[in-house]
Amino acid sequence: TYGKNSTDWGDYNSPTTNALIDKALSATSASQALTYWQQAAKQIMADAAVVPIGQQKTAVYHSTRLQNCIWNTWISNCDPTSVWIKQ
Repeated sequence: TYGKNSTDWGDYNSPTTNALIDKALSATSASQALTYWQQAAKQIMADAAVVPIGQQKTAVYHSTRLQNCIWNTWISNCDPTSVWIKQ
């Protein structure tokens, strides 16, 4: 059973990773903790427990006639209030 508010929906449990996390949490300096967190992250990726899909690149195409295409993250497209068509 995982702790309260855990986000381990995949049920990943590795003694190696757990030991690295424990070392990071009890480290006496930020640089030492960083080393353990980095090692834990590498171990998680080596176990293929996480697939980083949140950083995918998405191609967005628009006509060369479309002018002033300013990207709007909320709608994942050009801001329609700022564009015009070049004649």
